[in-house]
Amino acid sequence: MVHRLNDDSRNEVLCLIGTVIPSLPFLGFRLFREYLRFKTFADKAGKIFYNELLSHGISHSIADELTCSYLESRDLLGFISKM
Repeated sequence: MVHRLNDDSRNEVLCLIGTVIPSLPFLGFRLFREYLRFKTFADKAGKIFYNELLSHGISHSIADELTCSYLESRDLLGFISKM
């Protein structure tokens, strides 16, 4: 069974597409900015985490391993690709 759009529905779809397409570059820029901001905060938190591990007497090699596993969550693109 084939459903056909009437003129009103077709106009609404075209209006929606005409509204969304011009805003895509702005939304992409905002998304990229927030992604970089998130990575910056995660890097700062990783440095604090590493220094706290060292201050509690954990060796450098173990602190490096724990910090690397802590910072795996900042790779959002890798996380999304594994889904």
